Amino acid sequence: MKQVYQDWLIRTHHLLHVSLPLWLASFNTKANHNLETHTLIFPADPQNPLGSMGDQAIFLGLIQLLRQQGNHKISILCYRTPKQDWPEVEFIQISPSFSGSAEFAKQLANATQYVFTGADVVDGKYGARFVCQALSFAQFAVIQQKSAIITGFSFNTRPRQIIINALNRLSKAVAIHVRDPDSLQRFQHVCQHPANLVADTAFSMAKAKLLPPEVEDWLAKVAKQNQLPVGININRHAFKAAVKRLGQQAFVDQVAAQLQNLAQHHPLAYCFIVHDYKAQAGDVELLTELEQCLQQGLPQGLQQADSGITSLLLMSHQPAEIKAVCAKLSLVISARMHLAIASLGAGTPVLVVDYQDKFTGLLRHFELNEQAILSPDEFLSPKLQQQVAQQLDQLEQSRNQIEQHLPQVMTLSARNLASGPSQQAMAVSRARSG
Repeated sequence: MKQVYQDWLIRTHHLLHVSLPLWLASFNTKANHNLETHTLIFPADPQNPLGSMGDQAIFLGLIQLLRQQGNHKISILCYRTPKQDWPEVEFIQISPSFSGSAEFAKQLANATQYVFTGADVVDGKYGARFVCQALSFAQFAVIQQKSAIITGFSFNTRPRQIIINALNRLSKAVAIHVRDPDSLQRFQHVCQHPANLVADTAFSMAKAKLLPPEVEDWLAKVAKQNQLPVGININRHAFKAAVKRLGQQAFVDQVAAQLQNLAQHHPLAYCFIVHDYKAQAGDVELLTELEQCLQQGLPQGLQQADSGITSLLLMSHQPAEIKAVCAKLSLVISARMHLAIASLGAGTPVLVVDYQDKFTGLLRHFELNEQAILSPDEFLSPKLQQQVAQQLDQLEQSRNQIEQHLPQVMTLSARNLASGPSQQAMAVSRARSG
């Protein structure tokens, strides 16, 4: 009953603050067909569009693809303007209310294309109201004879019904792209709209040419000590239940004990990679505490013999730099989707902590099996030791497999800007509707 009431509130708000102003704007807006290419982007997180390295990597890959297509102007719509300045990109602040939808219609009149970066929000996991607004913007763009694209997104096993209904109402002219095979299958199970298989736009982001100086120094030290450099990310999103159950300090102590045990059996050095700077994400706090715990020693009862662990805490770097760092690592253990993408895109094997039905599909692009996946609970269990040992035994084989599949993944990433359903997508849609 609570969900029914929430959906009623969303529909009422949408009618008054999205549908009505767009309908009114349709009488006053004249299509201008003599425009230079101009893309309006609606981000997956309009409140904080550049809040994580993953969000920025999605934009950087998308912008690179748009530039290759000859786009002259790129604007990002947002509820709050970021503090960061991005060269050659304009940020336009709108609201989630009547005036914001009216402003969107005004901006669209001078644009040639509308893009919604679907990421991991289209299924409604992080809210349905702004997703419904973004989908209506896509429909309005098509009505105004503009190109409308929803770039590659994950789709979980529990999508919100209100969003399924909104997706099914979209014109077939709205191009929908799903970023992994598992998500595409889930989407096709509940939605009639045709959808194309792509790979995340972040794969199209080029890595930096130079490494940060502190990383160069750390890698030199690691090589001198004949150790294997391993990237690590933990965060509150993935380990929410464990942090709540154990308490933050006990959770960090357990992770530190796991990593120290690994270093007792394998010559490992750890690079702790912050990939989201939002306070609630927990990357900065948890990884800082984790490195301090390893360097200063574990509490009584968790202590083991001195492992000589060499570690580095990597913060305040750009996504392209992080991808360059990943290229130099032997393995990346990641609870962040886009850190795993940066690693795979750089040819580096991964062991991922899956918490939202999206990592299995990502690995399927490379035909990597489920031995590269851990649940949050398994990460804190002896299974971590087993799977890290297995990954280390097959590093060369995994690298070769990633490199073999990467060209096709890059091709799929470039297809995010395809402005319509593929023949295969239409055939699937017709078969389901028939």
